[in-house]
Amino acid sequence: MLLGENQLLRSKLKDTEKLNDTLRNENDMFSKIQSQSSQTPAASQKRSTMDELLAGFMAEMRELRLRLEDSIRTNDALRAQLEMRLSEGTGDKSAGSVPDKIILIRENDTLRTELLEKDRANEKLKRIISELKQEQTGWVLVKSFEILLSMNCNRL
Repeated sequence: MLLGENQLLRSKLKDTEKLNDTLRNENDMFSKIQSQSSQTPAASQKRSTMDELLAGFMAEMRELRLRLEDSIRTNDALRAQLEMRLSEGTGDKSAGSVPDKIILIRENDTLRTELLEKDRANEKLKRIISELKQEQTGWVLVKSFEILLSMNCNRL
């Protein structure tokens, strides 16, 4: 039982590390978009449209990733329930010594701690991405307003 739980925690830890990498990449992409957009003094309407499309695609990817994370959590919960029912049904008469179980329990606790740390890092990255997205949206609105003003000024 503990061995299976440790393997499950290792798997979750790897998944969390992958999520961290994904969030870092997304954060880097937002930063690059923002820095490229701010470097050009008069962004063209085409550039603005591309930025909006890219932001839309990234928002869609983020939504799909969140749905996947929810599915993974549901799967993990169902797996834990199944393992619990199976162990109750068999009486969990595993042949392991007490010291081995203590080692597994300690390893289990260590993995849980690492997982919590990764979850905290994920939440921090999600906050940063959200802030960058808000800044990007604000920048797009300002640039759109500037383009509209320049178009109106040209008509006069």
